[in-house]
Amino acid sequence: MEKSRVKEARPYFLILATMLFLILFGSFVAPISFVEPLTRICIFILFAMSTNILMGYMGVMPLGQSIFIGISAYSYTIFLTKCSFSIGAAILLAILLTIVSAVVIGYFCLRRGEGFAVGFIYLGFNTLFQLICQKSQFMGFEGGLNGAERIAIFSDTRPFLVMTVLTVGVLYMVIYRMMHSPAAKVMQGIRENSERVTYLGIDIFRFKLLQFCISATLTGLGGILYAMFLRGAYPNMCNNNVGLQCMMMCMIGGMAFFYGPTIGAVVGTVLFSQLSNLTLYWQGVTGIVLVVCVLFFQDGFLGFCKSAWKRHTVKNSGSMRAKEVIR
Repeated sequence: MEKSRVKEARPYFLILATMLFLILFGSFVAPISFVEPLTRICIFILFAMSTNILMGYMGVMPLGQSIFIGISAYSYTIFLTKCSFSIGAAILLAILLTIVSAVVIGYFCLRRGEGFAVGFIYLGFNTLFQLICQKSQFMGFEGGLNGAERIAIFSDTRPFLVMTVLTVGVLYMVIYRMMHSPAAKVMQGIRENSERVTYLGIDIFRFKLLQFCISATLTGLGGILYAMFLRGAYPNMCNNNVGLQCMMMCMIGGMAFFYGPTIGAVVGTVLFSQLSNLTLYWQGVTGIVLVVCVLFFQDGFLGFCKSAWKRHTVKNSGSMRAKEVIR
């Protein structure tokens, strides 16, 4: 009994240890030029994990996931700058507005069915919202809105990294608990065979809408952190490319594995940021990476490692049997 409890608690200790390492490393060891990229990586880990709830576990195409980054970021900034609310009130209202938006968008998307139909409706909502952000004077046109303040004690670069690590770490543990609960089995069942799940008496539409709202809320929390990180809300936050990048991160790491999006977010964030600094054709290189992943790493990095380990194990067991026969 004690061993099973220790085994269940081990991932949480690992997450806490990683959080402590990042806080100490970012606060005392890392140069200041390294702190901001590390903060960005943490935020995109949250984006990738929330995207994978829909993509990896339920099989929904989240082509418009970045709309909730934009909704939460703009809401938070507008409540601060134009409504003069406190930071706490702005955060709560931005989260509430994100949830309401998720219910409305999820209703229209999920009612249509499954697969590409859901994905393209989702993408249409995202494109419409991005256009509103770019053309609306209230939302600052293409220049966006400045003034997304940070909490006073976390206003500097290093303290803000601490806040980001703590927030993302807690949400990471929440996602881990959710993805290792009976709800995750239901999501996987809906992905594999929705009719069979219906026979069990589960309302698939309501369940999918609930998971859609959870994913959107987690993305929205990341959007508020992103607005604080950039000190404003801008149209490129809800660009379709951002949603595609989150999906690519899931594919690179392995969307069938819980830790896959984390690995993909680290690799993808570094890849996208460094490529954009090195070449004007970084999007073409990104496309090549995507093609290679789809052709040769269909289960992502972790899937490739798992297959390689299985081949290695089978090979060793085969050689051991051969030696025993010879003897």
